[in-house]
Amino acid sequence: MTSHPVEPAKTPRVSIGVPVYNGERFLQASLDTLLWQTFQDFELIISDNGSTDGTEEICRRAADADPRVRYFRSERNRGAAWNHNRVVELARGEYFTWASHDDLLAPTFVERCVTVLDHDPDVVFCRPNVIYVDEEGKVLGRQVHRCDCSSPSPSVRFRELLVVHGGQTTYGLMRTSTIQRIAPHQTFPRAERVLFAELSLYGRFHVLSEELFFKREHAGQTSATRKSRRAESTVLDPERARWWRHRTSLLLAEYVLAFAKGIQQAPLGWAERARCYASLARWLLAHVPGLRLRDPRTREVEYDPTITQRLARVPW
Repeated sequence: MTSHPVEPAKTPRVSIGVPVYNGERFLQASLDTLLWQTFQDFELIISDNGSTDGTEEICRRAADADPRVRYFRSERNRGAAWNHNRVVELARGEYFTWASHDDLLAPTFVERCVTVLDHDPDVVFCRPNVIYVDEEGKVLGRQVHRCDCSSPSPSVRFRELLVVHGGQTTYGLMRTSTIQRIAPHQTFPRAERVLFAELSLYGRFHVLSEELFFKREHAGQTSATRKSRRAESTVLDPERARWWRHRTSLLLAEYVLAFAKGIQQAPLGWAERARCYASLARWLLAHVPGLRLRDPRTREVEYDPTITQRLARVPW
């Protein structure tokens, strides 16, 4: 691995991790919104997963221009899961957030999230409302938020993230000590759901009322591979391309066991731990045909199109 980091003079309060692979089309716009944050005490960690397009040039130019940017490059693509874990390992700030190479952040994104985490030690993750935009920045709609992880009960928060699909995003500020303590991002599909379910066992989530995160929808994004189990698995880990490593039975077993392991390792009392295992068991039974145990909120991501009536494009 080659690197081109420029160490800041002091340890930053916030670490922003950007895992990227062949992201030249949208990368510069995304980096601009990160570097223009009103909260300036941060490091920007870019982990380039062996890109073959103009990504390296963009990243090195950013690192040369701003000492807060630390650029690391792998000589080969090790998969999105490895790359997401890499930026977590490199983080030195009190707080951490992943940032995608193709999304956009409002200037006050980091500032507002830092304020919440500073004033409430029981919150482990803070994020704003999400607006979906297309390739040109045109607003598509607001993400419908159905998942409520504000309960003081770890088992209630865990159940929310286990059974409610959609309405939750991985892009928000979290406590670095916590994200470095839990299990890393795994290489099976929807592994981010396991990671955040485990994170919820360590503290409450807070959702800001402001619309400060703009998620770009386009054909080249990782989520576009989710119609193919093999394609999504291979993006997460190229070694998953082997036929036996993306079999449904294997992936499902890994998925369920990861939830169970997260429950076992979390600092819970016996009653809360038992409730979490009961939720996991009920979730498994809900997938048995005819039992009708599914949560009515178990749907995919929805858009609230009313946002387009007052906001046509990203407002900057």
